[in-house]
Amino acid sequence: MTKDQVKKWVDEQKGECIEKDNNSIIKFEENRKIVLFLNDTKKEYYRIQVDGCLITEGVRCDCILLDSENGRVFYVELKGIDTPHAIEQLKSTSCRVCPDRSCRRVAMVVGKNHLPQATLAIQKGKKELSKLGVELLVLNSAVRYDLSKETYQQNL
Repeated sequence: MTKDQVKKWVDEQKGECIEKDNNSIIKFEENRKIVLFLNDTKKEYYRIQVDGCLITEGVRCDCILLDSENGRVFYVELKGIDTPHAIEQLKSTSCRVCPDRSCRRVAMVVGKNHLPQATLAIQKGKKELSKLGVELLVLNSAVRYDLSKETYQQNL
């Protein structure tokens, strides 16, 4: 997705659900589940509140972080222990919001004790999302994701 395509998509959405953010740390938090996106370059991103704002009905994830320049998309679901449902929320949202496969798309489930990491539901979810062009990360409680290096640390 080009910068112009991102801007066009953002302009077509509900304005109250989207805000620009160029802070060095972009934080999403709910029920003690936290994702910190490290934005050392202070590049502009769009924070999108999906659940209850952009999408008010049906299965959907909590929020999205959208790169304003290249359309890289992070779908985020902050969840307790129901990982299979979280994966369904991410899958549904990825098909409805920014479904362009030309950009890098990452879906993150941040929850509580998804161990062992290789459960059948997680492996199935990775396979299903991969077919949609989305990488699935299932992570525990607190995550720090470096946007420039595309690396993460868990359990901060």
